[in-house]
Amino acid sequence: MIHNPSLFELAGIPLPFAPLAATGLVLILAALLALLVRLAYRRHDGVLPRGGLSLIAALEYLLESLSGFIHSILGKHTADFERFLIGIFFFILLSNLLGLIPGLLAPTTDFAINLAMAVTVFIYYHYVGIRHHGLHYLKVFLGPVWWLAFLMLPIEVVSHFARILSLSMRLTGNMTGEHAVMGMFAAMLPIGPTAIFLFLGLLTAVLQAFVFMTLSTIYILLSIEIEH
Repeated sequence: MIHNPSLFELAGIPLPFAPLAATGLVLILAALLALLVRLAYRRHDGVLPRGGLSLIAALEYLLESLSGFIHSILGKHTADFERFLIGIFFFILLSNLLGLIPGLLAPTTDFAINLAMAVTVFIYYHYVGIRHHGLHYLKVFLGPVWWLAFLMLPIEVVSHFARILSLSMRLTGNMTGEHAVMGMFAAMLPIGPTAIFLFLGLLTAVLQAFVFMTLSTIYILLSIEIEH
């Protein structure tokens, strides 16, 4: 099999460190997008321009849509967490899109990167639960009745740790499989049919970022409303 080196390899970055290099590139892209939005706010006195097709208008529409969706789940708590959740969405989205560029690598195809994000979400929503409820939050691990606590505790602990694997393995599996299939067809088919798979790859990139953000939002909600 012929090995086509990635741009990271051509730049002298060893293959094991390519996901980290790709992650750094995603962070730079995210910072540039944030800078563009900030400059647009300043040029228009704190209000983004409406109408027409532009990157800024698309970003505004996406931000408003994500904020509205998060509000449908978190309600009055939205303002406290939407920056964290939207930040997760954009990091994963940009990571996924990076893999659609020939010669570049999507950080989300690396299990370690996704595991780090899942652990971050895990720690964060438990922190939120403790911040809102104090030590009473630990009741979530003991179940509704005290005499079943010995049984519920290991079940709940395993269930919460399973969320880490669920978040990381789902994202890794879907993005790795999607990029493998797209790369295979890109090598076999002419540019026309390949564009179809590129469009499907774009949809997958958005969907997987949305799923990760949605699950994170639900976990935060559960940590806040432990009585339900």
